[in-house]
Amino acid sequence: MNLGNIIRALRQEKNLTLKELAEKARISVSFLNDIEKDRSKPSLETLINIAKVLQTTPAELLNEDFGETIEENIGVLSENKLFYIPVFKEIPPDEKGNTPYFSKKFAESKEMVVMEKEEDQEKFFFLYSPENSMNGSRIWQGDLVLVKKTKALEDGDIGVFWLPQYGVLLRRYYEHEDGIILQADNSQYHPVVLPSLKKHQVIGKAIKVLCELK
Repeated sequence: MNLGNIIRALRQEKNLTLKELAEKARISVSFLNDIEKDRSKPSLETLINIAKVLQTTPAELLNEDFGETIEENIGVLSENKLFYIPVFKEIPPDEKGNTPYFSKKFAESKEMVVMEKEEDQEKFFFLYSPENSMNGSRIWQGDLVLVKKTKALEDGDIGVFWLPQYGVLLRRYYEHEDGIILQADNSQYHPVVLPSLKKHQVIGKAIKVLCELK
């Protein structure tokens, strides 16, 4: 059973029309129709969205027991591989409460992503957006944000920060003569102005967002 037939069967099982599934997965009806008829292959992001609507996982849709390989079913370069990245709802502090304790044991779950090398897994993680501070950038509370672990940020980058008085923050990073400004993309949130940031307070840079489909 190929990918298109699996998607169609699950869609019909959940009493969804082509239009309903397409709208919730944020693709056109014609494209979804082509996927179901195996005339087109979905990108990984599209596959993830479809899987969320159908309340399953990309891995289940691409189950090799159906006689199809991942490379045949998904529109990605053959040299890329599918890996699981940990998903965090929060990043707790250490015992003293001064430093984020970043450990996979606190991961809520995992999400599948495409990467060239297995070692790249350690460079990324997903974080549930903790608030609506960045909704001007279409990042809403509960959305999954793909984060690259880095301490190097440039002006305007959306960074993930950990501050003892706030916990995890998602903000735009700006350097200013008065110090560092962490700016929200929502006027209801005040900017956080700091004289400096310690290395452990910069967790990473937001790369991509996967919205939570309702």
